[in-house]
Amino acid sequence: MISRLKLFNINLNTFQRNFSKGSNSILFNKNSDIFSNRSSRKQFKNRDESDFKKRKYLSCLSNLNLTPEEIEKNRLYKINSIGQQQTDTQLYREHINQFYLSHQDKFSDSSDPKNLHCHGKKSKLALYFAYIGTGYSGLEYLPSLKFQGLENVLEKAMFIAGHILPTNLGDLNRIKWERSSRTDKGVHSLCTVISAHVLLDDYKFSKDNNAIQFVSEINKHLPENLRLLSAYKIPRSFSARRNCNERTYHYLIPQKYLHVKDFDRMDEILSKFVGWNSFHNFTSHRKTYKDVRVPNNNSSTTNQNSVELEKENEIEDEEQVDEDEEVENEEVEVEETNSNNDNLKKRREIKVDRNLEKLSFRTNVKNIRNISSFSVNRKPMIIDGEEWIRFEVTGESFITYQIRKMMGYFLAVYKGYQSLEGLEIALKSPFSVRAPVAPPHTLHLYDTSFVDTKDGTQAYQIVGDINHLEQLKSTFCRDKLYPHLNEVDKQTNDNFDSFFNKYLPEHYYGLDDLKQIWPLYKEFLVEQDSRRSFRKLYFKNKK
Repeated sequence: MISRLKLFNINLNTFQRNFSKGSNSILFNKNSDIFSNRSSRKQFKNRDESDFKKRKYLSCLSNLNLTPEEIEKNRLYKINSIGQQQTDTQLYREHINQFYLSHQDKFSDSSDPKNLHCHGKKSKLALYFAYIGTGYSGLEYLPSLKFQGLENVLEKAMFIAGHILPTNLGDLNRIKWERSSRTDKGVHSLCTVISAHVLLDDYKFSKDNNAIQFVSEINKHLPENLRLLSAYKIPRSFSARRNCNERTYHYLIPQKYLHVKDFDRMDEILSKFVGWNSFHNFTSHRKTYKDVRVPNNNSSTTNQNSVELEKENEIEDEEQVDEDEEVENEEVEVEETNSNNDNLKKRREIKVDRNLEKLSFRTNVKNIRNISSFSVNRKPMIIDGEEWIRFEVTGESFITYQIRKMMGYFLAVYKGYQSLEGLEIALKSPFSVRAPVAPPHTLHLYDTSFVDTKDGTQAYQIVGDINHLEQLKSTFCRDKLYPHLNEVDKQTNDNFDSFFNKYLPEHYYGLDDLKQIWPLYKEFLVEQDSRRSFRKLYFKNKK
């Protein structure tokens, strides 16, 4: 019987012979699928129709203000998207495998000391990226050939540069890939931070001042609108998502569309967004109404019991803690647009049951966000000879379309299409309101800050030379971003001219019954205060 030691030596000799031949057959097998030899855990999460039935928060007709035709269309879309997603995932895996096979010859020589796939060691880095989001389906990695995220491009560039192994290609979770912020479709960034375990030559990286050579090697494989600015070594415990406590976005608007520059009036409106609020009217998925409708005429008792049960569970619902700073989309988002003339009449004909909305409203913690500041910069910017106004918003985190809808509603109030009372209803009340969506092409992530999650107060300094990084951001902003903003506004149909002259005046806000809503809103505030007092007393007595 062969001893374990001899068996180990035989396997070790075989391993060394394969590498001495330069074939590197273990990592690079031309006849194999890179996904076939991985661990048994799922590479991509497949969903079935039952997942849609398990959602806690159901959207009823009065909540969404949708026509029956639109509700049926959305239902069929979700059912069809299940099978389509599985097909897209399989096609994308085949695409990744072909991409790997077309580049494997570059890393097949194991005797080359520059071959990081054979000689590199994994280290955790913080990667600072700047990009122009036009033409991409957002930042997030998408396993689909129809929709391309910026992270798909980053993955391929880092693989070609030798910093990602073939065994990790196609699944960024395998290298603990995390982002500080996830931008929507068409949104840009100057300081997105990504933390990941990548292959490095430690000695070479330690001698690389400000990681200039490392950055240059990766940027050679990236498009001009996507740039790696810098990279820094970080502790293994650091998380770009969890340690990021503040994100600052800028939104630019040509001054000619605002006409009168009343900065005091602007700040007065913007201040209404500051603080903790439920932004269920400022996102694409509210998920904040429970279905309390009576199934049939003989089930009034059942409906009453369900309402009472929901009241009993209300304390638990409000005490839930949102562990996710960002709401992860369950599927590729369909671009949300403003109302048009075709469906405007249909929406106005729908009678919304405000009492039902008030009864079925439950606070969804994923919609609650804290805005620490929202203001207008009173010093105009000059881009290509045109004056632009910059709006700055800072918060812990944001949900899908939140900033664009906040800007849309702000502009509606500033231009006189809506009132401050309507804005208060949208922010503080349980009623559904349709906020207009501002164009995405001038929204960009400007800054991020990090804290040590152990105490939540100490600033986390991961940047070596802050001045060097700020200079790179300014250069990208001056040479790439600002010229692009002015150019894309003139070329696209969904620009400021269409928004201010067509969408904003014609948009249906769902507040034709504002006078009837206001007394119900005051009742809701009284009931809310009563519930909070009861909850405090309940937990005080429980202790």
